[in-house]
Amino acid sequence: MSTKKVHHLMTTTASPGHKVSSPGKQPSPQARAAARRYATVLALIATLGPFFYGFEGMVLNGAIKAVGSEFHLGELAKGVAGSAGIIGGLVGAVLAGRISDKIGRKTTLMWVGPFLAFEAICGVFSPMLGSYGYPFLLLCRVIGGIGFGAATTVAPGYVAEIAPADIRGRLIGFRQLSIILGLFFAGLINVAVTRAAGGAGKELALGLQAWQWMFAC
Repeated sequence: MSTKKVHHLMTTTASPGHKVSSPGKQPSPQARAAARRYATVLALIATLGPFFYGFEGMVLNGAIKAVGSEFHLGELAKGVAGSAGIIGGLVGAVLAGRISDKIGRKTTLMWVGPFLAFEAICGVFSPMLGSYGYPFLLLCRVIGGIGFGAATTVAPGYVAEIAPADIRGRLIGFRQLSIILGLFFAGLINVAVTRAAGGAGKELALGLQAWQWMFAC
């Protein structure tokens, strides 16, 4: 649908009634500008997945010590907690291409949201599950990782499909930029939340520790 919309904008003049240009004629400057704006908005939305991929990776850096203390983890177990998201990302990246060929890249990206929301919301409450808290946290990390892996794989292809040729490379570059921005903002939030609570393992608000708020953000 979005690809058709961009094509329509590229082939529509700016004259009253929006008459379609006859074959062989170039789209008007106004139509090209509208198509570029529309494609840019779609590209920004599509790269939210890669943004949260970078965000999630940095959030764990600030939370891993507190997670280890909460669940009494050794170094190996903390390493597994850190790598669980990457394992999920590998699964998502491997499967996403084939799935997007079947159901479309836009639909695949829409399905990414529930995976990301599951990790962000459910992972916060893992300490409430007692001895099952650590395995549940790993499950949340893997599920979230599947979403991140799928998003970072599918987003560039989707953007390439909907982007006008003259700005296609620029819009595809949003993927890498969004990952870096995710890392950056997660670092800022980690510092702010840790300082506000007095430590990642300290209670911040509503009975939740600072590291849980990092996940929730």
